[in-house]
Amino acid sequence: MKRLFVVLTCIVLIASCKKDSSTHVPIAEHGVLTVNEGNFNWGNAGLSFFDSDKNTLSKDVFKEANGFSLGDVAQSATLIDSLLYVVVNNSAKVVVVSASTFKQQSVISITGSSPRYLLSVNDSIAYVTELYANKIWIVNTKAGTTLGSITVAGETNQMEKVNDQVFVAERTKFNGASVAQIRVINTLSHQTTKVIPLPTQPNSICKDVAGNIWAMTDTGGGKPASLIAIDNGTLSVTKQFDFPTGKTPSRLRYNTANHTLCFLSGNGVYSTGSNTSALPTSPLFNMSAAIPYAFDIDAKGKYYVSDAIDYAQSSKCFIYNADGSQSHSFNAGINTNQFVFLP
Repeated sequence: MKRLFVVLTCIVLIASCKKDSSTHVPIAEHGVLTVNEGNFNWGNAGLSFFDSDKNTLSKDVFKEANGFSLGDVAQSATLIDSLLYVVVNNSAKVVVVSASTFKQQSVISITGSSPRYLLSVNDSIAYVTELYANKIWIVNTKAGTTLGSITVAGETNQMEKVNDQVFVAERTKFNGASVAQIRVINTLSHQTTKVIPLPTQPNSICKDVAGNIWAMTDTGGGKPASLIAIDNGTLSVTKQFDFPTGKTPSRLRYNTANHTLCFLSGNGVYSTGSNTSALPTSPLFNMSAAIPYAFDIDAKGKYYVSDAIDYAQSSKCFIYNADGSQSHSFNAGINTNQFVFLP
């Protein structure tokens, strides 16, 4: 009996030790969250947290904090105050997560959707773009309900808000009619006020310090990729720079630290001012990533790039200083497609 008691005691102690080590979740203060897309139909999307003070990584903080996975294909995430709104594409939902504890707070289900990106338009309303349904969803972020939708022509993606206007990158959806434009929506009426045609499909957009919109477009139909500026007042194209044949730039971002436009092309990170009169001809620096999948810039001007590697194993993430020198690297989840910077 004494021997049995000792054995049982050991089992309890071992089980307790395993539980403590596997469920330890950090409290996020300073650092970056990675949105890990996972694989389509695998249900293995997740969030990782890199602590920039300690240079340590917690690989799957959402699952550790909640005991279940985030869902199927994490497309994007938006930080609103202390909450992270994670758009989970193939699960047709937005998961609301505490940005400090990674605990799920609520779920906004959007029936019949394939959502892409979320943008807050006021203290309770957000727009959610869509892959297939020819609409932008209007959701109440406080009530967690869908209020309605805005009719569109194609696949809608990234958005930028300037005053009472939202600019939406809109492109051809799968098996749909050709679409290449920026849609402008009035946030007070939720109506489209203008559609701005582009020469080819937009792959990313951003806004500069003056609130003007910039779009990066793909090659297509014999036309080159372009960098295009749109005045937020006149809603007209004011600049268009065409890339040389064979160049396929993407992931246009605005660096708020030095007020420059940045993008990826090949294995290079390029940078140019918003007052530019020509495209940059040489990269700011070259990346270590073989398959660049995410690109973002923090408030200090540090550059973050993820390498999808083979789309099946953990992404390798690289942090570069403002001068292009590599600062750190870490392995996050599968197919890291976005970095979210915590204050």
